[in-house]
Amino acid sequence: MVLEDGLLGETQYNGSYKGKEAPVLTLDADAEFVAEGRDLVLTGQDARTAEYFEKITGIYVNQSWKELTEDQYSVEDGKLVIKDSVLTLGTNTVEIKAEGFKNNTLSVEYKKVLEENLSLVSDKEQYNRGENVVLTVNGSEGDFLKNLNAVKVDGKNIYAKGVAGSDYYYEAAENLKSITIYDNGNLFNQNKAYTLTLEAEYYEALETEITVQGEEKDVPASEPMISKDEDGQTYLVSFGTQTNFVGWKNKVTSITVNGTAYTEAGWFGMSENQFKWETDGYGNQVLKLKVDSEFDENADNTFTIKAEGYKDLALPLVVNVIKN
Repeated sequence: MVLEDGLLGETQYNGSYKGKEAPVLTLDADAEFVAEGRDLVLTGQDARTAEYFEKITGIYVNQSWKELTEDQYSVEDGKLVIKDSVLTLGTNTVEIKAEGFKNNTLSVEYKKVLEENLSLVSDKEQYNRGENVVLTVNGSEGDFLKNLNAVKVDGKNIYAKGVAGSDYYYEAAENLKSITIYDNGNLFNQNKAYTLTLEAEYYEALETEITVQGEEKDVPASEPMISKDEDGQTYLVSFGTQTNFVGWKNKVTSITVNGTAYTEAGWFGMSENQFKWETDGYGNQVLKLKVDSEFDENADNTFTIKAEGYKDLALPLVVNVIKN
């Protein structure tokens, strides 16, 4: 807490104001700064310090026009105590006005004190599909999660409960030492290792890895009707009107034909090696696959659909129904 001349507690006042020089004040125990969460405690060696504290008429923090209330500061054992709740991280100015004394403006550093030697651990190493995951910040007393700004699973942001209306979310414990990621069957649904990351302001990110195992779900429709469109190059794969079909379709991650990855077509038209989902006039869910000009319909052709949390669907791409 040092002013321009290198002295703590330099007196500053309006030229029209008359009064005695205020005693020099220092941080208690010769501290160099106030640690976050600690009150600001000022003391002085001047014999007039006690009188000065008794004559205080107002204290103003960070150029605020509003003086501190009586519950925001006190004089205890000959020391002036200002509550930490009125301080902000960084440099704070404290102006003290006392009857019969010149105004005294001090500069105080209020510093963030980081928790150290932190690590992120899960409540177990292997989980079944759909299980909730509990993550604990070892070595923390709560400050890391107090400053939490991101929870990620394989780089994907997971939002706090009640945010964005997601099927999965996280919730911090009351003591701010752990969080629970609620899966609800929509997040940890692949047999694989997941990287979990917590990011907090002021801190380096913490990471840990978990493994998820479990039986993959069956595809809701594994015997589609396959026909050709009028262009002779587009296959129509009809999965019927399965009630749980959309849940599977929404989890599809890739579609390939003979190992060639197909991309999803836009609203208008289709190019070669593209796919499109449609619903026909009878409510059937139809996958359209437009093959390239080199496609040999007499060869052993196979299309494969991969969906997160489901078994792969691999079937021959061959017409099994003739359209009239």
